[in-house]
Amino acid sequence: MNYKSLAWILRIVGFLAFLGVLYFVFFTAPYREQEISNPVIWNIVIFEIILFIFLSTVFSLFLFWIRRLGQRGRVKNPEMVVLEVISIRQGILLGFCAMILLILQSFNILTWWDGLLAVGAILMLELYFLVK
Repeated sequence: MNYKSLAWILRIVGFLAFLGVLYFVFFTAPYREQEISNPVIWNIVIFEIILFIFLSTVFSLFLFWIRRLGQRGRVKNPEMVVLEVISIRQGILLGFCAMILLILQSFNILTWWDGLLAVGAILMLELYFLVK
C-alpha cells in the first residue's frame, strides 16, 4: 500500500466522521426532554467516539502534510509510508489528548495543571514509541 492510498483512506474516514459529528450536533439531543440532569449516555459516548475519529484523522493528515513539505524530493515512496504511519500514530495520540481534555472539561474539572499532566502523559507515550 502506498502513501497516497493511505492518505485517501484517511480523507474518506475523516469526511465520514465529520458528517457524523454534524449529524450529532444538529439532529440529536444529548438530554431527554431538555432536562440537563437526565443525559442520554449513548448519544454522548457515540458523539465522543466519532469526534475522536474526526480529530485523529485531521491531526494525522496535517502532520503528514507538514512532513511531506519538509521531505519534498528527498524521500522515496516506501519511506513516505513510514512517515505516514508515524503521522497516523501521532494523530491518534493528539486526538486522544484532545478527548481527555474535552472529557475533563465536560465534568468541569479541567484546570491548567490537569491539562499539562494530560499533555505530558501523551508526550511520554510518544517518546516511548520513538525509543522503542
